[in-house]
Amino acid sequence: MLLKYANKGMAWAQVYVGNKYFNGVNGFDLGKEKGLKLIEESADQRDPDGLFEMALTCKEGTLERNESRYMHYLKEAADLGQQDAQEELATAYNRRNNEQEQILHYATLAASHGNSRACGMLGHFFIRAECDLTESLILGKHYSEMYFEDGRRRPLQPSIRIQLIVSIVSSWLGSV
Repeated sequence: MLLKYANKGMAWAQVYVGNKYFNGVNGFDLGKEKGLKLIEESADQRDPDGLFEMALTCKEGTLERNESRYMHYLKEAADLGQQDAQEELATAYNRRNNEQEQILHYATLAASHGNSRACGMLGHFFIRAECDLTESLILGKHYSEMYFEDGRRRPLQPSIRIQLIVSIVSSWLGSV
């Protein structure tokens, strides 16, 4: 059924079926070229998931490792509301140690959609008063708890994890 929609040019189906072909799963024969073609067609229609997948192919070097194309596709997907792209873009800006306004903008967008990694990022920023934010253990605790509630999170560096736990415990003890 989905293949029929993908063949009719429906972007949401193209990216889904394209991923299945690319990875050779769920009954789809492995066909990386066919999968990439469908994902590219989806991205050409400005489908947020297709654009995000294209960004990942540029980052991982599936097509070719290309940082400027990676950032282009990622920003376009993020601006169209793709929450994983928003979190990934905030992380990419953060790795570059620049554009604090952009880091905060995309991390906040992703967190507002429930992205736990973005919540962890905001918790860290509030606790350490980074990205021109005023230190706030209350907001740091709030966002950190949202991060820790999600079992799919990426592990934090031990020093950050300890700092978050100490801040949360200190905040709780202060309110008792």
